[in-house]
Amino acid sequence: MVQDYCHPKCGDGVRVPSEGCDDGNTKDGDGCSSSCIVETGYVCYGGNSSHADSCKMTVCGDGVVEGAEECDDFNDFGGDGCSAVCLREIKEVAASSDTQVVVTIMPLGQICRIYNARQHETLEDTTYHLQNTIVTGDVSDPNDLRIHVQVLNGSIAMKPLVDIYLAQGRNDSIWQAIVQRETGVHFEPYSDNMKETVISGTHFEVARFLQYFMYIAPDLDFNGYVSVLFTVVSGMVMNHGAEVCESNVVVRVIPVFNDPASVMVLDSIKNSGYQCQAASASCSLAGISLYDPDCESAVDGSCFLRLELNASLGFLSVPGHPAGWQEVFPSLVGHAAGLNAALERLSFFPPALPPEPPEAALHVSVHRVIERTIATPEGLLPMVTSLTLPIHILSADTPPTLSLSSGDAFHGAVFIMSNTKPHYFTDIVFEPPGAIVTTCIIELKVSKGLLFLGDTGGLWFADGTNNGESRLRFVANSTDIRNRFLADVRYAWDDNDCSNLEQFNITVDSGHHEPLTLIALLVLPDCQGYQAQWMGSNKLSMMEDSEISIGHLNLTTKDTHLFLMVDVKHGPAEGDCKLVRWPESIPSFVPGRECHLDGLVKGLNEVLPYLVYRPPPDFFGTVQLEFIVFKTEARRS
Repeated sequence: MVQDYCHPKCGDGVRVPSEGCDDGNTKDGDGCSSSCIVETGYVCYGGNSSHADSCKMTVCGDGVVEGAEECDDFNDFGGDGCSAVCLREIKEVAASSDTQVVVTIMPLGQICRIYNARQHETLEDTTYHLQNTIVTGDVSDPNDLRIHVQVLNGSIAMKPLVDIYLAQGRNDSIWQAIVQRETGVHFEPYSDNMKETVISGTHFEVARFLQYFMYIAPDLDFNGYVSVLFTVVSGMVMNHGAEVCESNVVVRVIPVFNDPASVMVLDSIKNSGYQCQAASASCSLAGISLYDPDCESAVDGSCFLRLELNASLGFLSVPGHPAGWQEVFPSLVGHAAGLNAALERLSFFPPALPPEPPEAALHVSVHRVIERTIATPEGLLPMVTSLTLPIHILSADTPPTLSLSSGDAFHGAVFIMSNTKPHYFTDIVFEPPGAIVTTCIIELKVSKGLLFLGDTGGLWFADGTNNGESRLRFVANSTDIRNRFLADVRYAWDDNDCSNLEQFNITVDSGHHEPLTLIALLVLPDCQGYQAQWMGSNKLSMMEDSEISIGHLNLTTKDTHLFLMVDVKHGPAEGDCKLVRWPESIPSFVPGRECHLDGLVKGLNEVLPYLVYRPPPDFFGTVQLEFIVFKTEARRS
């Protein structure tokens, strides 16, 4: 007789004594869990051997004790015997206790502190050696101390420290490597002049650097107070409830009145001067500014600047000034800020026709004037600064064009390509339009092959073209076209295009003139290339003392006059070759006669299909045949 055993099944909707609930499913989060346990915050009811449980969330404070609630006193706050989560609050006092608490009092230790007790002074534009900055206190990690340093009105200068090591022969190509090697500290980030950085290393290395190796460079022409703020990032113990360990060291910068007034000019004007079209209404001469911090330091107004302007040709004007147009403009007096506003509006009226040579000159003189009072700094002295800038006067209407550096015209030029690819065009000279045109459209095109620009920095190709195509089109500044983009043009051709005469077109369009297309010719190298290809199987089989056709070599070339040598090498078995060609077939092998063939490609391709190989008598095994093809000169008898 076999006896059955019954086991409860969670989720079948039948609650048995071993189950806390059974709601007919095994889902979690609905009050009855997947293991038939009532979930916290729920109450389940109604379940029996024929009905599934229904579950709902309990509400603490509704006066009904259900689910996991131990009590419910119609509120949801504690302290009244029933807690805020409806659990009984137990307030009992132990009758006796033998609990002991041991309190250990630790010594306070040394407080973290960064200090520098000295007074620090330096002269304007002079790097200062900031020594004796001391770090004290308990160290949490002697191998990793990190201190953040921030400099206001100056920077941490590395050059004086590096110069010391270089003078001692401790060289390296990178200054950062010298500093790290000699001092042991790291900088994050590093530069030769740092406004802000984190110095890290062992406690000994960082403390030594701050005490002996710190150099501070005030900002250029600054006088006043430079502030150096030190803050411990990690590696030190904070005591007495301190959240930070920091210190501020101040360096006083004493003014030195030894700098003349500076005339500052934009680099583009300094390098190329101004450009102005002849007979134009006016041209802007903006791009000049004055700078004189020494004069500005005289707060009593006893120092000011006198600006003198004159042009060697044409006339000058500042819009709004009553003087109008003048060759020698009346002196302007004031401080740098006011004079700079006038210089920003300075205009030039050119002559009607370009002079010979086509250039004028703008002369600028700045006089520092002192009307000394009792408050004027004694070291502040009168000074004069002068400079001259060229003004290039361009023809009224000169379209852009191209030429070669040799002076020859690009149009009609013939360029002979060598066998080396790519070919570099470095002698193309772009002549910008005579009128003031800042941009031009350039299009380069070859009939066959590809074009490349060696310098494409900041350049956007137009009309769907791109570098490495047969046609390139772009819009750029005239100066960049001349000095960069057309100064390095590269051309590559396909080997199949050899012995051809190709066309190279360059179109220039200023947008103000008719587009100009210039044509040159490209002579490609002779077709001297050839290719040998085995057209049959790479593995041949034959019987001993027989022969087999090896006429599966095919030669191709573009040069019909190419003379080649075909050499069949076979070893170590010394077999031989022969030509079997009707009606002049060779009945027997002549050693070496037909294993070395030469001739024009066309003739070789006619006889190679009849080439036969025979191994030595009684030989069997493997023979490696190798066809060696090379160019040679035709032999004359």
